[in-house]
Amino acid sequence: MKKRSLTRAKLKKTLHSPTLAKLHQKLEEIEMMLILSHEEERKREELQAIEHIKVNSKFFYAYAKKKLKKASSIGPLMKENGDFESEPGEIAKMLIHQYEDAFSPPNEAQKIDDPSSFFVVPQKPEHLLTSVTTTTEDIIAAIDKVAPHSAAGPDGFHAQLLKHYKHQLALPLKLLQE
Repeated sequence: MKKRSLTRAKLKKTLHSPTLAKLHQKLEEIEMMLILSHEEERKREELQAIEHIKVNSKFFYAYAKKKLKKASSIGPLMKENGDFESEPGEIAKMLIHQYEDAFSPPNEAQKIDDPSSFFVVPQKPEHLLTSVTTTTEDIIAAIDKVAPHSAAGPDGFHAQLLKHYKHQLALPLKLLQE
């Protein structure tokens, strides 16, 4: 890591083209050595974990938890000209440039300027939800569409319970809707 920092500092100060090329190559070699070193370290840790798991099965959970909390880093990234970039600021600029097309400006025709007038309650009775009529057959058909092993909803009633008592529940549910 220290070699990489020193090489980066030299790279920033150097203006001579052949020296720049040598420093870029040296920096790439250091990056590759770091990557290999990290891979070897990870493999060694995994082998040690396997040995510990054979003795203590709970060690697996500790090892997995440790790996979950590890922050991953980004880079180095390859530029369009083939050079590697490992400076965080430059990597951020490269990623911004790569993903700037993923977001589009809002459509002005669909933009809501006055939310209070847009979300006004309709005055005509045919537009209100109270004008919707439901029959007990509709409720039974809706309960039939529920998957039998789906999880209980916020009310705590399991789907199998609803399916089993659908005929008894249809009328009370219809009355609640009215």
